[in-house]
Amino acid sequence: MKMKSLGFILFCLMSISTLFAQNITFKVLALSGNVTADGQAVKIGSEFKSTQTLLIADDSSYIAIYYVGKKEVIEIARKGTFLGQDLAKQITAAKGWESDYFYYTIGELAQETTVLKNMGRKSVAPVMALLPTNEQKMYGTKLFFRWHTLSQLPFKEKIVLYQVMVYDTQENLLYFKDAKRQQILLDLASPKFAQHQVLLIQVVPTDAKGADLAKDYKNDTYRIGKMEQEKTVEINKEIDAIFRDRKRDTAFSKLAEARYFEDKRLPLDAMQAFEQALSLSFNAEAYKKPYRLFLERNGLFAGTID
Repeated sequence: MKMKSLGFILFCLMSISTLFAQNITFKVLALSGNVTADGQAVKIGSEFKSTQTLLIADDSSYIAIYYVGKKEVIEIARKGTFLGQDLAKQITAAKGWESDYFYYTIGELAQETTVLKNMGRKSVAPVMALLPTNEQKMYGTKLFFRWHTLSQLPFKEKIVLYQVMVYDTQENLLYFKDAKRQQILLDLASPKFAQHQVLLIQVVPTDAKGADLAKDYKNDTYRIGKMEQEKTVEINKEIDAIFRDRKRDTAFSKLAEARYFEDKRLPLDAMQAFEQALSLSFNAEAYKKPYRLFLERNGLFAGTID
């Protein structure tokens, strides 16, 4: 008799779990590429029910969906067909986000409209990098930054390359690179930078012969400092606690990471996290919006990311 009662209880629990999975409604937070639900195009802010089927058309498409009842986000960035009930089962097995950075990130992604303002720095420099001119400390070792050229420059059409130069505080040249695109990734863990706590960076536009087109202009110099070891250890512990048992290499996690770094007043690390979020989501517009707002809050030119 007891076995029958136990079996009945298990049956009821399984039935409740199945019913729960059948009735979950997700909200679409972020989207990039070709994603459909039951043959209909998916939009940011729309709902996706667990009774539907998601189709990700290719490996360069991305979707992030949110279920408020479990405080959980599911991200998909690969080609395939995904049953809503299977996604619901992932939700039931998930712990849910406990960190406040989850709510910050949800709040930013849930905004349907974003008011953009031009808050670019006033400067006579013809090239303006997405870096602060005052010295900023960095927690990480990867420095990805972009730059833009002022549209009214008389020599803009002559620009062929951009020279990126990194100096120490005694103005000794440590690194030089010709960049065709208006962006670059620097590895500050490289031996050439290892012995220097502060680095100075300049970006100079050149013509086909390598001549400096901005020689009559004042170039901005950007100062990057390395974080003290004690502070690095402290941040490591905090990040480990926030992302315990979670993947950190997803777009949503990187967005939450960016919010954390901004809260810690580490704008360079926040920008790196934003850039990773864009890369992992295949430049989903939903992730560009909080990035633009971040840049505006920090007095940087938001149009650089478009």
